[in-house]
Amino acid sequence: MKICFICGSIAPGRDGVGDYTTSLATVLTQNDRESCVISLTERTTGKDDFPFAHLRLTADLDWKEKSSLVKEFLATEKPDVISLQYVPYAFDPKGLPKGFNHWLKENIGPVDFHIMFHELWVAAEHGASFKSRILGTLQKRMISKMLSSLNPISVHTTNRVYKQLLKGIGIDANTLSLFSSIDPSKDNVDAFTMFEKAGIELSNVNRKGWLLAGVFGTIHPTWNIERAFELLASATQSSGKKAVFVLIGRNGTAAEAGISKAQEQYPTVTVARLGALSDAEFNAAVSNLDFAFSASPWALLGKSASASALLGQRCPLVFTDDRWRLSKGTTPLPELKTGLYLDEPELEEKIVQGLEKPALPPTVETIAEQMYRDIEKGHQEK
Repeated sequence: MKICFICGSIAPGRDGVGDYTTSLATVLTQNDRESCVISLTERTTGKDDFPFAHLRLTADLDWKEKSSLVKEFLATEKPDVISLQYVPYAFDPKGLPKGFNHWLKENIGPVDFHIMFHELWVAAEHGASFKSRILGTLQKRMISKMLSSLNPISVHTTNRVYKQLLKGIGIDANTLSLFSSIDPSKDNVDAFTMFEKAGIELSNVNRKGWLLAGVFGTIHPTWNIERAFELLASATQSSGKKAVFVLIGRNGTAAEAGISKAQEQYPTVTVARLGALSDAEFNAAVSNLDFAFSASPWALLGKSASASALLGQRCPLVFTDDRWRLSKGTTPLPELKTGLYLDEPELEEKIVQGLEKPALPPTVETIAEQMYRDIEKGHQEK
């Protein structure tokens, strides 16, 4: 059985879903299971060294021309199943890919479909704005039409909340965990040198005198940064350690105002900006953190690629946002396992004492095997 993945972009390190897709395709190829990838909305294309056949098309390319190139590619590759890695904003900047399901049916041909929902529709949560709810309603209708049109043989998503929302529109989806897209074997970087460049003088001698808390990936404006600084400042006062809020990766510009405000309110907390890192640099930095904050809501832990990457280094995670709830029905929450901490009265004391390390998340090999078996089962049954 040959699988052809379709997603928005596979530019390395630029798109979480793209990295996820290429990791799966790579593992399948290495295990003698044929796969290929089509990306439809790249910013630019360049030289690639992926071990599988792929077609990268830019967002500004006319869809008629895309149709011709996609048909030619598929005629050569002859996949048995198309695996659509779905994020609404990957195929339309406004999150409304009108006519996309029709385009797929017209250009992909008689082949089985599998869909992995990385995102569904916006505004499913309590307290969403009226404007967001209108957008979410339109996105939900598009997803329902797409499911009816493509009639997938298998559907996956990343978390219990999305599984429940899909069940509400008549789809029984399986949950497929995310894995870390960071290669854990790369560790040939001196972390102390990295921190020194960011203004933090760490060494084996003084490391115990520091409290290092990181955050990785995009920080959304709704995340309460001040609460993270408050926890660090209180822990510093209790322990006598120097606290550092470590920014890792591309955090986005939206949070800068919140960080500046938090620094003014809690001046005992230093900010260190490490920026975008290689796999080896990431592993070195995260392995030296005491813990990390998750900027994602606790209810949506399963869809956070940033959390998966941090857990891949067995970094304890602290969730300061436990407010996210579905607007209708009961919200299914993740299991509170070792190394995962919610904001509670005893949290500061636990931080001072040292947080327990979590278990390693599933590997890409494990997830690729589970996905392949689920798709294969649907393909055979149909």
